[in-house]
Amino acid sequence: MKRGLPSQLRWTKPGSAPRGPGEAFACPPEPRPRTSTGLSVELYGVPKPYQSPPATVNATAVPRLTSYADVKAMFDMFVTTHGIDPSGSPHGTFWAMDYDSFVTGDVPGVDGEKILVEGDADRSNLVRILKGPITFDGRTFEQMPAGGPFLSADMIDALADWINRECPR
Repeated sequence: MKRGLPSQLRWTKPGSAPRGPGEAFACPPEPRPRTSTGLSVELYGVPKPYQSPPATVNATAVPRLTSYADVKAMFDMFVTTHGIDPSGSPHGTFWAMDYDSFVTGDVPGVDGEKILVEGDADRSNLVRILKGPITFDGRTFEQMPAGGPFLSADMIDALADWINRECPR
């Protein structure tokens, strides 16, 4: 049985056949090697039809945010998916405010600090804190939401793109 395996594979215990969990050969990363019959080799050497990796490398890609409604929907989806209760956070559901308050207003509970700078995501407090940590008045604030889970880089990039495009309504 060992002779028919491609040279990239090895037994985890050299010189022995697998006898149970943890005793199998290690496969190199995708694509899986094929045997001479066109099958890929799986745990315990049981052949399985070869399957190509998915065409989409990033299955969690975020669609382009084209409106403030899309921004709201992204935040709503994130808190719902992760079971987060924003009512206990210092800023609550800050994204539920009207468009003008969101685009031109201060961070709820933090006077004088704008939520965002229209057209400039790099200077926008929202993007900065979602990437975290940031410093205000000599105090450091950790990435938000506090303790995680955190928005994915794709979600933050989509938000930054929306801000850089002057926050389309």
